[in-house]
Amino acid sequence: MKKLALVGLVLVSFVACMKTDSYPDNEEVLVNMNFVTVNTPDSTSVGDTVLAHVTITGSNTCTVFKGFNGTTSGADQYDIRAIGAVPAQNTAGCTDAVIAKDTFLTITPKAPAKLVFRFYNNETLFRADTVVVTP
Repeated sequence: MKKLALVGLVLVSFVACMKTDSYPDNEEVLVNMNFVTVNTPDSTSVGDTVLAHVTITGSNTCTVFKGFNGTTSGADQYDIRAIGAVPAQNTAGCTDAVIAKDTFLTITPKAPAKLVFRFYNNETLFRADTVVVTP
C-alpha cells in the first residue's frame, strides 16, 4: 500500500510540473502605459476627492487601459504607474500605433498632509506633484 501511495505521489508530481507556453484565447498580458500629461490640483481638504486629469498612451491599437498601480515610496509619497493590457494571442488585428486615453486618477485624503505623487513611465520619473491637504 505504501508503494502504491509513493507511485501515486510521483505521478502527481510529474503532472504538476508539466507546463505549457500557450495562453487561452482570452488571456491578456499586462503592460506599462506612458503618461503624456498630468494635471493635479495644488491643494484640497480632508475628505475631498483629488481629481488628477491624466493622458496616457499605449504602443499599439489593442492596448486597453486597466487602471493605476500605486505604491508607497515614503511617508505621504506615492509612485504611480498606468497599467494596460494587450492580448496574449490573436494579435493579427493589432497595429503598432500610439493610442491615447484621457482619464482621472482619484484619491480621497483622510488626514492633513503634503502628498507627493510621482508619475512613472516604466522606471523613468515623468513628473512629481505635491498636493497640500488641509483640515
